[in-house]
Amino acid sequence: MKSIAFPVIGTGNLSFPRDAASRIMLEETISFCGANPGSKVHDIRFIVFEQDQALNDAFKQEMDKLKVKRKSRSPAYTARGLYKSIRSKLRGLRRYRSVSTNLDSILNATDTGQLGKRERRQAHRASQELSVRIFVLGKKNAAVDKAVEFLKRGFSEACITEKVENEVVSQLSHKQIVRLRRKAEDRDVKLEVETDVDRIVLRGQPTDVSGMVGEIWKEISERIKKNQEEEQAQMVARNIEWSYKIRGSKKVFHPRAKAKIEIAYSKAASRVKVSLRGEQFVIDLKAKTGRGQRTGEQITLKRKVKEAEEG
Repeated sequence: MKSIAFPVIGTGNLSFPRDAASRIMLEETISFCGANPGSKVHDIRFIVFEQDQALNDAFKQEMDKLKVKRKSRSPAYTARGLYKSIRSKLRGLRRYRSVSTNLDSILNATDTGQLGKRERRQAHRASQELSVRIFVLGKKNAAVDKAVEFLKRGFSEACITEKVENEVVSQLSHKQIVRLRRKAEDRDVKLEVETDVDRIVLRGQPTDVSGMVGEIWKEISERIKKNQEEEQAQMVARNIEWSYKIRGSKKVFHPRAKAKIEIAYSKAASRVKVSLRGEQFVIDLKAKTGRGQRTGEQITLKRKVKEAEEG
């Protein structure tokens, strides 16, 4: 269990004292957190009836009292004091090593309210990095090295490698590849595109890798769809001609626009939009007319089949 919510009940019609309820709930929560540092619960919420102003005030007062108590304690109980304590202990050890990131970010993130502008800026930068550093402490070099290797092996075993193989991989556009790399980076997944063998290799946490596999297949499907549209456009270009007349001048549609119109026409659609002359034109397939959405310019269409004509 990672989160829990406590509704504050009994303080209304049952008349349980509001100040006592807020004090007990807050103190017991702090007591639990102190006694169970390894707990997975990291989100604890108190649900208060928003129209009960007295209960809201009681919680605020108890929280203010707790802040005063914690400020009056030894520095070792604050984030800054804990950090200094750890650093002083490190100096007394023969050996310490870190695995991936920054204890300073922990200090800054948890104790920002007591820091100046420069420290707050550092904290903001640290939070943007979203990084964690694990310190391994010990008196013997061999024991620390062994613990670090164990951690590295554990991280490695927590990751999986997945391969997506399809003949369309080498046909993905530069824009699609950039989009996939950005999504993989957001998920903290390593992504390698091997176009020479039509393969994409992923490595990372199982859930994140699974999500990226889905994103890759979406891009592959989009590329397949575009390939089909291009094939249809070529086929239409060989067998059918869609032309339009504007200001008394006859023009022929671009192959892709022609294919789009023909597909809509074959499905008996009433309207279709195509790009023409730098804007979108709405084509009325029944009336065989079109109108520019921006300029309002009018065109008339004609469909000509090979060896035949249709008005």
